Amino acid sequence: MKNSVKLYLFLLGVFISLSITTPGYATKLVTKLTNHTNLHDYGYFIQLPGSYTPAENIFIMQRGAKTTVDSFTGSATSEQLIVDANTPSSSATIHNVGWYNGHSVSVHVSLHKNLDNFAGGTLSLAKESFLNLTIDGDVEVSYEFFDETNTPLAITTTVNCNQLNKQFYFGVTNVSFKTLHAYEPTNIFSRTWRDDKGIYWVTYHNEVDGAATGDTKQQLEIVTQPTKSIRFIYHNNTRNPVNVPYHPQFIAKPEFGAAYANSLILDKPESVLTLSSQQIIPKVPDNQKPNKLALYFDLTNILQSQQYHFENIRIDNFDGEDVTSLFTSQLQGNTLVVTANNPTDSRLCETTLSYHVNFKWQRYKHPVSDRFIENNKLSLFYAIRTEIQNSERAFDTTTSAHLAINYQGKVHVTFVDENNHSLQNTLVKSGILTQTFDVSKLYPEIPNYIPIKNTVTEDSGIYTLDTPTITHRYQRSMILSLKNLGDTLLVSRFNNQSLLHIWFKHEAGKNIKLMAKLQNKKIVIKQYTAAQSDVQDNVYFDVPKNWLNKKVSFYLEDDLENISNIEQRTLIKEEKPTLIVPDNLSFGNQEVPPTDRFIKLSNNPLLHIKDDSQLDKGTWRIKVKLKKEMTSKDGQLLKHALYLNDEKTQNKKIMNNEEQLVASGNGNKIINLTKLLELKLSPSNSSGSYQGEIIWSLEDAPL
Repeated sequence: MKNSVKLYLFLLGVFISLSITTPGYATKLVTKLTNHTNLHDYGYFIQLPGSYTPAENIFIMQRGAKTTVDSFTGSATSEQLIVDANTPSSSATIHNVGWYNGHSVSVHVSLHKNLDNFAGGTLSLAKESFLNLTIDGDVEVSYEFFDETNTPLAITTTVNCNQLNKQFYFGVTNVSFKTLHAYEPTNIFSRTWRDDKGIYWVTYHNEVDGAATGDTKQQLEIVTQPTKSIRFIYHNNTRNPVNVPYHPQFIAKPEFGAAYANSLILDKPESVLTLSSQQIIPKVPDNQKPNKLALYFDLTNILQSQQYHFENIRIDNFDGEDVTSLFTSQLQGNTLVVTANNPTDSRLCETTLSYHVNFKWQRYKHPVSDRFIENNKLSLFYAIRTEIQNSERAFDTTTSAHLAINYQGKVHVTFVDENNHSLQNTLVKSGILTQTFDVSKLYPEIPNYIPIKNTVTEDSGIYTLDTPTITHRYQRSMILSLKNLGDTLLVSRFNNQSLLHIWFKHEAGKNIKLMAKLQNKKIVIKQYTAAQSDVQDNVYFDVPKNWLNKKVSFYLEDDLENISNIEQRTLIKEEKPTLIVPDNLSFGNQEVPPTDRFIKLSNNPLLHIKDDSQLDKGTWRIKVKLKKEMTSKDGQLLKHALYLNDEKTQNKKIMNNEEQLVASGNGNKIINLTKLLELKLSPSNSSGSYQGEIIWSLEDAPL
């Protein structure tokens, strides 16, 4: 008769990457590090009773309606894994063994024969004995967890041993412990090892004879931290097979968890929206079963969007049974209240319940408000509050989730002329189905064309599954041409006016305004009432001072605010005339004359007046005055020696310290100073080198 030992193993998951390379044969524990460690010596030891297994740690593996087995190696079938002298290693992948945080969990199980001089064992995969282990000799079992996309998961585990006795011991590696639960006193102690690959192991032992089944002295629960992999070894201390059944019974009473609200991303429109959530109901004794199970689905956000109408709820257990009839459900306002009629019903215990809340898509009945749009998606939220209680405790937990619905609709906008010739590439505008669109502002500027705008109704609507085409038509616009060539436009230096030489063409009889614009500032330069189709005009424009040296737009605008093409010019104030004089004037070397004599300048020095005025017609006036008399180095003066010669009258006048007009006119001009300026020498003058200073000035005034 086989000895029966109960070992309860619970594997609890969170989702991180996992990669395990399983060996072809099991490890050997070769170096004993410690021989006997009491459980209460561990800092994470918690004495029972009085503590609970946390709700986040109650994930259980089951074989349910959707469980499948594949990827066999070694001696493996959908019913069992076997290792023996001929087959040292076997493995299989089991899909859909439970739900954790909204993910369907799959597990890759590997069974290895341990020491090569011992028999192996069998791991059952059958529904009635799922994951029960029979130890014929020594075996190693490893677990790898994956989600529905085959992505590895990091897991936490709770290892519950109900009856660890002298017939066997087990060990664990590659895991950090969160807590260790046992009753005091206990017969269980631990040893630590290094295996043949240098890996650290902890084994658990009970070497006391005669403990009765259910004796708390041989019960142990290990709650682990998240780990990427976990491996167990089992050593049979007898010559008979030992059974280690997998049974979901916690040593520390489990807390009851909430229904987990799953987030959802939808890209394709479907007539029915289903929100699925899962709730793990752990196995507990009858006296700890719930007497109340109620869920409150807060659907406010979903229903207020008016995109979905609540239809019904369907509830399944992990065996695939429809247990909806075991619940009462009612929509109260925006909250769906779901209550179990009899929470102790066996179909609602030791299982995972899946709640499927179904909505009907309302298609185009109601445009969706922009307040529900986030990141170009319909963004909705819902929450599930779970109330569950038994004779000892009440649990009240809420989970929430987000729906990102990307039901996209499109609108094509084309741009054509009067003859339906395309003027610009088609514009595609997209948005969430039933979201409103408005393309009334999508009339881009097209050179030489003006839009014939649609009505607001024609340019707006809601996105649907169809892709409508909205045509934006253009006609030849008012054509404006500034005859002021170049990139700049001159502004008068006298009155800040500019003269525009314009030509424009438009539909005859319309009222037209000639406009100037800088940023958001507009100026009406001139209005043309019932203007002819072809107009040439010269228009003065008063330029604001802060528009100088800036690029200004000129265009035509009609009463419907249609505009012509835009001409741009940078407004620049016209330059004043400039005077260019020689730095030095010289009368050369002269002898003191026997009589008074007038000396002309040497080298024909020239006076330049540069006047390129195009807009302003002004008069420039050149004046000169004496600043310093001709003086020698030793202080001798030539008083009243400089004379100005009037070219027309040939009269001479003495240059003094008051400004005297010497020339006037407009435009460019060159004056030969030899004819204008003379030096008077007298017999009384003393010999020496003389220098003086004169000041020239240029005045500019309008005609």
